[in-house]
Amino acid sequence: MGLKPTHGLVPYTGIIGMDASFDHAGPMARSVADAALLLEVIAGKDPLDPRQNGVVTHPYTQALGANDLKGMRIGVLREGFGGEFAQPGVDAPVRQAIAAMEKLGAEIREASVPDHRAGLTLLMALAPEALGTMIEGNG
Repeated sequence: MGLKPTHGLVPYTGIIGMDASFDHAGPMARSVADAALLLEVIAGKDPLDPRQNGVVTHPYTQALGANDLKGMRIGVLREGFGGEFAQPGVDAPVRQAIAAMEKLGAEIREASVPDHRAGLTLLMALAPEALGTMIEGNG
């Protein structure tokens, strides 16, 4: 499993990506517990990373096994389901997880960003520029 942390939570120092404005660094692990532990290790302020501002870390492993999500708001992107690129084998378990989080007390709010479906088109416009930046060594 992988985790995409909040932008800037994990320093970007030493990472070569497409573009620092949308690239993220985050843990990949075999379990949620391992990902939480790794996030505790890699998250935090790095004075060499100009993208970071007001980084706040938490003891993520202490939240493991919590069965109360009261007070947590979770946004669900309507355009993230169905459509040309959706996979029913992915949509169904994600919807099940959303229902489980709601049952544990989370407030679920659906949001709509119609332009989300234009993402591939936008990527094709941005990728050549980002790739050029990487190749030139200015990334």
